[in-house]
Amino acid sequence: MLTEIAARVGTKRALNVTAVPQAMVHAARREFGGWPNAIEAAGLDYSAIRLTRANWTKPELVAMIRAGAKSGRIGVGPRGFISQKQATAAHRHFGSLRAAIAAAGLDADRLLRWKRRRVSELREKVEQLARARPTMTPTEFHYHPLARALRERFGSVRAALQLWNVRQWPVAVNPTVEPRAARGFWTANRVLEAIRERHRRGEPLSSKQAPERLTTAAKTYLGSWRAAIERAGLDYDEIRIGPAHGPTVIAKTGHGWKRTYVLQELRRLQREGRIRITSSSLNASGYTGLVTACLKHFGSFVRARRVARIPEPRKPSPPFKVARMDIILAITARVRDKLPVNAGAMPAVIVRAGQREFGRWDDALSAAGIDATIARRLGAKGR
Repeated sequence: MLTEIAARVGTKRALNVTAVPQAMVHAARREFGGWPNAIEAAGLDYSAIRLTRANWTKPELVAMIRAGAKSGRIGVGPRGFISQKQATAAHRHFGSLRAAIAAAGLDADRLLRWKRRRVSELREKVEQLARARPTMTPTEFHYHPLARALRERFGSVRAALQLWNVRQWPVAVNPTVEPRAARGFWTANRVLEAIRERHRRGEPLSSKQAPERLTTAAKTYLGSWRAAIERAGLDYDEIRIGPAHGPTVIAKTGHGWKRTYVLQELRRLQREGRIRITSSSLNASGYTGLVTACLKHFGSFVRARRVARIPEPRKPSPPFKVARMDIILAITARVRDKLPVNAGAMPAVIVRAGQREFGRWDDALSAAGIDATIARRLGAKGR
């Protein structure tokens, strides 16, 4: 282990824990109790090698605050006089950011003035965005940088919009779901109209697929979802048992599927070839009633498929896997042909296999006896 560390120092290769092969890190943990102990056993300073710096001290934070104040910036963040990490460290050491600024001999009100004027700026930006994109939905606005600023300042987007009396924006529109009705909107007639409208549009009407607010209103004003469906002039058994978005023209008894009709439907789906004849695929495609009927009449779905003389679907073939030795042979073959072996020049399937088997592509190169730094340099020259 120490010899390998000295060899990497001689070739000026990186020694931080993320740059060395993971096999070396694991060996260092077994032999020395950790990678930092192995570095120190080799006579090196780990604090100069590690990428993550140590915590800032109070004098360092004071010096950074004074240097940031001289730049003329105010506030905290990428455009402020200090970064958010530095502000967090100052809060940890001094109790608050204002105390840290006072310790630096500066005016906290001047450097943090953005907190008082930020509200008006945010409101102006919200109004500009509402004028520029009047049809923006809540989902689109959720991922907008302005929404994050509102959440940080007011706790939620809704609180900020209510404070500024911004209504009807963002627009809550979903073409596949009816708008949420206000309290007192539903009546028995409106429930029946909504059911008939969904039936005209060909949308599912089973109790599990219809909007919850519609089924709740149906139970409130008409007693049950079944009574509402029948009052709307529809066949509840066909809606409850038949596939929601598949063919519904199939003979049924008054109590559900017949045994012969179950076999007919399975054979029809097998002839179409759009769905794998398995219980999981049929459930995912909306044929839950058919699967339930198979269990009721035949005891299991596999037995129903066997009675219908439908062969068992083939299982999906497992993904192609490249062995470690094949990866190493592919690397050495390209080196022998004087071709670049950096990740950008190698075939994508080989690179993904190397990352899966070795953890990183650099580790795959090291396993093949290739220096990753030299490989990247040669690949850059080739481009």
